[in-house]
Amino acid sequence: MIAENTRPEVVVVTGAGGMGEAVVRRLGSGVSVVLADFNDAHLQGVAEGLRRDGYSVHPVRTDVSSAADVAALATV
Repeated sequence: MIAENTRPEVVVVTGAGGMGEAVVRRLGSGVSVVLADFNDAHLQGVAEGLRRDGYSVHPVRTDVSSAADVAALATV
């Protein structure tokens, strides 16, 4: 939960499907977003569309069932 009157600089959103994309759009274009998903082709397409709309998005292919992938995501 985001405290009142504060705004994060970077947000990590797991899942580039409908809900993930909606979260990014709801946050607004003033936040940098790390967008993680296991389907790289879909992830890149969503990230590209968000960028076209003015969002700062860094896509990272991540399988959350893989400890190595999650550890790599944490270093971004």
